[in-house]
Amino acid sequence: MNHLLTYDQIEAAYRPLVEELEIWLQEQGEAGAGNALYGEAWNALSLGYLHLGEMERCLESRREGYDITEWDFLKLEVCDRTRVIPSSDSVWDEYGRIIESGGGVTYGEADREIRWEESADGIVVVLEYDSLGRVSKSVQTWTDDGYEYVQEYEYEGGNTVMVTGYSTGNSPSYATLSYDEYGRPLNELEWSN
Repeated sequence: MNHLLTYDQIEAAYRPLVEELEIWLQEQGEAGAGNALYGEAWNALSLGYLHLGEMERCLESRREGYDITEWDFLKLEVCDRTRVIPSSDSVWDEYGRIIESGGGVTYGEADREIRWEESADGIVVVLEYDSLGRVSKSVQTWTDDGYEYVQEYEYEGGNTVMVTGYSTGNSPSYATLSYDEYGRPLNELEWSN
């Protein structure tokens, strides 16, 4: 479950982390050249900017990180990451977002996934967001038989969301999800009718 936070909540959660990481990386200078863990720090910085929707700064931090560390994962290109991470079957774009992992992903603003296809299972997932940037609806469609499963999200404040799930020909089920200031779920969905 991702994208439960508003744009303001993302700003409050990620801005301090990005600023601290920038300071730390500047203090380190080129001391971490060739160190994959140092490359991970540059990747984390770029992902922070990605979550904040600052696409140019995301690319700048990936470029600078690659120049210092020469870590392939930070290259500004679309590439198959199996050459960097052998267990990965993913293709990533220049921002570090997965664009293929058994299917294709389409992104909206910043890192908002709006559609992906899981070709092995024949599933297409489409996500919708509210005006605050939170996921409001998820529609999963099985392409072989047209079966559809929908989840709608109604935010109740205090980092709690009521999720309504329903599928073709069935009555809805309901669950409540709580999440922390970083959008991480604090409980499992327990469905009831």
